[in-house]
Amino acid sequence: MNGYLIKIIVEFGAKYKHEPLFEYIAKICLEHGVSGISVFRAFKGYGKSKAIHAHGIFSKNEPVSIEIIEKEEKVNEILPILKNILQELNTGIITVEKVEIFV
Repeated sequence: MNGYLIKIIVEFGAKYKHEPLFEYIAKICLEHGVSGISVFRAFKGYGKSKAIHAHGIFSKNEPVSIEIIEKEEKVNEILPILKNILQELNTGIITVEKVEIFV
């Protein structure tokens, strides 16, 4: 089966509507019937600012990757919502790629 992988990378400490951004995205995906998502914390990374974001006891700027694998119809439904959130916050990055799904 063909589908798409949406990958969203944001800072761990980013917030939207008073909750962690990655939690808010997970909630939105659940409400829209997305099959499932995974959230991963990275040890280190950097983005357009070129500032190193690293894992630490008190770090809130370490990278978090949110991955969604879905069929095209659901991607077309959820992607505009995710784009709007990140554009409103002026943070993060979204990539989309075609994948073959084996279940």
